[in-house]
Amino acid sequence: MKHVDVILPSQHLAAPKKVAPEYRLMIAVLENAINCVTKYRSATDTRGRRLFDEEQRWLWSEDTHSPYAFVCICDVLDLDVDTVRRRLGSIAAQPVSLQHEPPMPISLFTRDTLQADAT
Repeated sequence: MKHVDVILPSQHLAAPKKVAPEYRLMIAVLENAINCVTKYRSATDTRGRRLFDEEQRWLWSEDTHSPYAFVCICDVLDLDVDTVRRRLGSIAAQPVSLQHEPPMPISLFTRDTLQADAT
C-alpha cells in the first residue's frame, strides 16, 4: 500500500500562530540538517563529507537525552520520526543534477508565520 501525504485546507490556510523561540530554534536545527543532507549528499571534499556524515549520524541517532536530539525535536514538533528519516533518505539517494545548481534551501517557516511573530 502506497503512503500518501495529505494536507487539509484547515492546516494550510489556518491563521498564522506565534511560534515560541524554543520551537523556532528546533525548527532551525531541523532545517539545517535537511539543507546539509541536500547540499552535501554528493560532496567529495573532506569538509562536505564530514558535514553530511555528522547530519546523517544525528538523523539516525535514537538519542533522547538532549532536547535537541533528532527524535526529541520530531516529538516536540509532532513529526513522525520514521517518515522524516525516509524522506531524507530518499533525498540523500537522489543523484545530483547535471546542471550543478546549488540546491534550494528548505524552510519550515512560512512567510505568514514569520510575519505573525514580528507583530
